[in-house]
Amino acid sequence: MTLWRTSPCPSLPAEEQEYVKEARETLRLLSSSGITMLEDFRDILAKAARETEEKNSEIKNRYERFKTRLQNDPESVTDVQIFEHIHELFWSRGAEPCDQEYDPLISSLSFTKADLQRRDTHELKQAWTGFLKRVFGLETSWEWPCSFGLAQWYLLHDKLSHAVAVYEHLYTQIRRMELAEYEDTYERCLLKLFNLCVEEGLAERARHVAELIGDYHDDGLISLDAYADVLLEKDGLRYREMGETIERDREEAKKNLHREIGSLFARLHDTTRKHVIEAELWSRGQPKGIDPIAAPLHWALAIESEFHHKIFSPNQEVLGNLLGEFRPKHGKTCGVGQISKLIEVTGSSPIRKAIVEKKISAWRNLVSVPDLVKILKEISKDRNRIAHVSSEGPYTKENSVEFVEHFRNSGWIFRFLSSLAVTG
Repeated sequence: MTLWRTSPCPSLPAEEQEYVKEARETLRLLSSSGITMLEDFRDILAKAARETEEKNSEIKNRYERFKTRLQNDPESVTDVQIFEHIHELFWSRGAEPCDQEYDPLISSLSFTKADLQRRDTHELKQAWTGFLKRVFGLETSWEWPCSFGLAQWYLLHDKLSHAVAVYEHLYTQIRRMELAEYEDTYERCLLKLFNLCVEEGLAERARHVAELIGDYHDDGLISLDAYADVLLEKDGLRYREMGETIERDREEAKKNLHREIGSLFARLHDTTRKHVIEAELWSRGQPKGIDPIAAPLHWALAIESEFHHKIFSPNQEVLGNLLGEFRPKHGKTCGVGQISKLIEVTGSSPIRKAIVEKKISAWRNLVSVPDLVKILKEISKDRNRIAHVSSEGPYTKENSVEFVEHFRNSGWIFRFLSSLAVTG
């Protein structure tokens, strides 16, 4: 059986697409010679439509016969045959297989009937991939939209371990760059995998997936807002492992922030506020020793979030052009290093500086923050060291304490955030 890579929503089947292509070419040639054949073009399109309708009718009739066979003689049906009908139905309908039309097929797969509840994390990671290999007898990626649809079907039918297995397979395809043309689906897939691991109590795997999501965020493939929610859930996992809940300490962190920065706290963007609360929580007391990267990471992300939402996002065209090859992908945030680069580039030219100051009311406040570029570069260095273990070794508790002392306790981070509040 040959499985093609398809777009998530295929339109006409290949034969009909060829008719349309030929018709368009014919019309172009005729039009160039001053002749119009609109009626012939309409006939070609009508023929394509009739053939599509006939083909869909054939598929529907075959499917109805197959459903009868599934009911009356299920032992005679193989997984390959079921996959063939899922694939054919997918092509004819142009929709991922997660609605009730697919119920008789997916519920009959031997994988669906298998008990995965007692499988450990490693077994779940291999379960769907191994099943496809056994069914087809070779390395196959199957149709990725079909796999995505099946994962959703398992979610809707409360078969969470099965859904984890399929999302693990999809992540493997992402990691191998087999879905590079579908980068816009990475966030949805990885967030589903993370949330399922949390729900299923796979804490170690959930933490690992959270780190992967951080890497993809750094590459501009996961939004800052989505990453913030993942980090909050990851922090909660740490507390649950200690037999505690995180809510009490979060409330204490909020009180501390209200006392120290007053109205600024309420003026922060919602995502920034989440990071600031988590950063404050991990900057104080026992938690620093549990996860030394948490406080510096959240403080750095708070800087990135506030700059993105208050400065960069409303002015992407102007600021993106200034960054040139260093600009983030569309809709993604500037890292701390990109922020310092942008400030340097803007300040290096009186004309650029005048344009930006006229366009962005908070810019003069921002560049008045003491040692702005110098400290942003230092924070960027810590940020990169957290993301990628350097020759200096892993990020330690001592590094975290030093970061908090220099950038949080000195008030510098709050000065930076306050400089952007004028646009809020």
